[in-house]
Amino acid sequence: MDANVQDALVICAPTFFKSRDEPRFKASLATLAACRERSFRVLLVDGSPSEAGIPRALEDAGATVVREEGNGKANALRQALKSAAEKYPEAKVFAFQELEKTDFIQYYDKCVTGMLGDSAWEFCNPARSDTSWKTYPVEQEYEERFQNRLMDLNAQRHGFNASLDWSFGPFLLSHRHVHLWLSYTGVTYDSQWGPMIRAIQGNKDISIGTPVVDYQHSPFMKREEEGSWRHAKIRLRQLQDVIAANEKVWGEPAELLDS
Repeated sequence: MDANVQDALVICAPTFFKSRDEPRFKASLATLAACRERSFRVLLVDGSPSEAGIPRALEDAGATVVREEGNGKANALRQALKSAAEKYPEAKVFAFQELEKTDFIQYYDKCVTGMLGDSAWEFCNPARSDTSWKTYPVEQEYEERFQNRLMDLNAQRHGFNASLDWSFGPFLLSHRHVHLWLSYTGVTYDSQWGPMIRAIQGNKDISIGTPVVDYQHSPFMKREEEGSWRHAKIRLRQLQDVIAANEKVWGEPAELLDS
């Protein structure tokens, strides 16, 4: 473990749990245990009912917990980033991830290292390997692979030709770009990647790291969702909603607007 990674990184996440018995909550505690073992700083904006003892349990597991001030994941994400930047002004890298993605913690050393030094990435958007994809519910794999393809095609219309795993979730940004997220007003899926698109629109050559990781998705999520008609339809709606949001953020290419 590079000590510079520990000093540079703060992990941010919005959380909400109805009960301490949720599998997601138990996975989140495992994530915090992994972070504590590596001395990673974690700041959470939590909207869980305090009477369930969840905020206290998260604090006991090593996280700094801030109570959610607004409604919705997008607002909580921005609040987490703002709180983290204020509490840790010396941090060089801020990361977003869903807290239940425990296995991803081992890849921060690889991701953060690429964001330090003279040739540092501005952003890091890790990409799942084929091995990683096969640990997902098959319906989620189909939906998110197609989502990535459509988002790549739309980006290409605007002159950005890099291929990204847009739908993965874990994402890292340099401290100097925090303001892009804090000033962004999107309230849906675009709240995470919309500010990066704004940065790309300002500089098509901006440096984005895309390290490939063998992240292993939670087995309980695969068991819960795979083969479920209800979850499959949720995935279909998500695909449609994400692509609609993506089109709105990019807008129309300049040559079409001028024609």
